Amino acid sequence: MSNFKVICRTEPVPAIIERQIYKYFHKMKKFNSKITSCNLVIDTVRKHSLKSKMYNVKVEVHTPGKQFICKKQNLFLLVAIRESFASTQNLLQKYLRKKIEYFNKRLVHCNKLPVDVRQPIVA
Repeated sequence: MSNFKVICRTEPVPAIIERQIYKYFHKMKKFNSKITSCNLVIDTVRKHSLKSKMYNVKVEVHTPGKQFICKKQNLFLLVAIRESFASTQNLLQKYLRKKIEYFNKRLVHCNKLPVDVRQPIVA
């Protein structure tokens, strides 16, 4: 069971954007079922009174033994959320790919592959 929190520090998140956030999270959850918790922190920064505000979005994903953090900034909230979830998913893919490669190298090195993988069985 995974924990998912949306923390907005300045203003409440509209319901439409919140639905999109949950869609992105469930897509990432389908990709990697080992996710134990995920925190999404939304913050706004207004650097100049005449310019529009910037949205800072931070996604923290916890898996057993590893933590992934991605921060993105954009003028549009939904774009910042989409980019942060996409980069987090890319980090998860790279981590899983490296883990699988390491595991496969260990199997080959230890010579513990199943018999049918090493050589075909001749009847």
